[in-house]
Amino acid sequence: MQHGVFYRELQQVYKRGHFLRFDVFIVHKFSEISRKQELTEDIRKTAFRQFQKCIGQAEIASVTTMRRWFGISGFAKPTRAHIFQIAFLLGLDKEETEEYLTRGIGEPSFQISDYNEIIYLYGIENHLDFDKCQQMIHMFEKNLMVDQKLSTTRSTEQLKCEYEEKKNLPISEFLLFMNDNITYFKGYSNTALSYLLTYRDQVLRYIRQDAQRQLERWLAETDYNEWKRKQWFGDRKDSYRVIQKYLKARQNGMLSETIIENVKELSKLAYSTLCNNSLVHSELFFDQLDNGKRGRYEVKNMTMKHLSDLLNVAYQKECRVKIIAALGKLEMLQGDEKCPDDIGELLKTLMKGKCVDLRCEEAKIWLTEYDKEHKRRQLDVQRSDLLPFVLYVSQQKYLEQMEQTGSIYNAKKAKEMFTQSANDVLTACNMQPLSEERELDTVLIACYQEDEMYGYADVLEALYG
Repeated sequence: MQHGVFYRELQQVYKRGHFLRFDVFIVHKFSEISRKQELTEDIRKTAFRQFQKCIGQAEIASVTTMRRWFGISGFAKPTRAHIFQIAFLLGLDKEETEEYLTRGIGEPSFQISDYNEIIYLYGIENHLDFDKCQQMIHMFEKNLMVDQKLSTTRSTEQLKCEYEEKKNLPISEFLLFMNDNITYFKGYSNTALSYLLTYRDQVLRYIRQDAQRQLERWLAETDYNEWKRKQWFGDRKDSYRVIQKYLKARQNGMLSETIIENVKELSKLAYSTLCNNSLVHSELFFDQLDNGKRGRYEVKNMTMKHLSDLLNVAYQKECRVKIIAALGKLEMLQGDEKCPDDIGELLKTLMKGKCVDLRCEEAKIWLTEYDKEHKRRQLDVQRSDLLPFVLYVSQQKYLEQMEQTGSIYNAKKAKEMFTQSANDVLTACNMQPLSEERELDTVLIACYQEDEMYGYADVLEALYG
């Protein structure tokens, strides 16, 4: 099956599918219409007016942005912060808020390891208002330290259990519980990050295995094995260095430039022990796509910068905690005072070692601007980040299984292997399992055609190439 045929298959997927987008989700929440009924402009506007009536005069976002949540004059998806504000204004309970997070915007449920979100959860379950939760967050942040270290030794499940034991405490006692566990509120899901890192490493392993097979084919066209038998390398088992010695011994025209270049490149790939993220990115995604072709909601390319930010989320979140602590400390000092040593060290780190001698007011301005600029780099690992990795590794494992058993491709079995792996990961990460109502999930399932299976890069090429 050629990519043109696969493209037509994907077009059929979009023609048949009625995918759940946030505008569809929220319009149905504020109108009495059937799931299959077409969402006309009038239905959307009526639902939006009902929403406005429910939230009163609250300014969650600009009117233009909120209209786009309902698919009026464009489309926009609310942030997690918006969802929590909506939850308080509508008086949603825990389960209803989780539905807005997981089904509505397709993100994880409450991130217990994020101190903002555990306070929102506490507020929702204890019928507090949004402003009271903001006060609690501010009180908690007063106890953060500029040299704050975050810990990953306590799992999300442990924090969940501890929260369940403490969730009925009065506000002051609940904040004491949080302060006692301050190092564990790291602000991101370590489970999701761990899965992403694990799958990143598995992708690299398969890339290197493929490079090893290609390398062996190229070396088979040379006298490498015969040359190697005649040499004495003692106990050395460093194949990469042996190959480099061979190339050096066979220079001066004994090997073609094509063979030399391919062997050099493949041996680097096959024997490298470095975590080459750009290699992973080029295997699963594209460096550049036609930016004029947009319109897909969940099926997106991942930039190298996005991948890098995801993999560095622990560093980014820890920096954010330190900046918040520093700004809180600076509020208590005179603007013309010299910065305390701990804030000076933080500034030096953020400025990449540059020597600085800022006064408190100058430091406050610089840190505020830095935080504003770098907030967008503080990403959370989403299901749309994980699933392309799961798809790739699952397909490679299936190909290995085919090779080991001598079996032929079976679309049903290959699809089942992916589905099981994906749901295991998503469940562990507190994310919604695969569902036909989600665009990305349906497209990934469509990668398993009767005669051949396709990867995420094939999807991107077919839709945007």
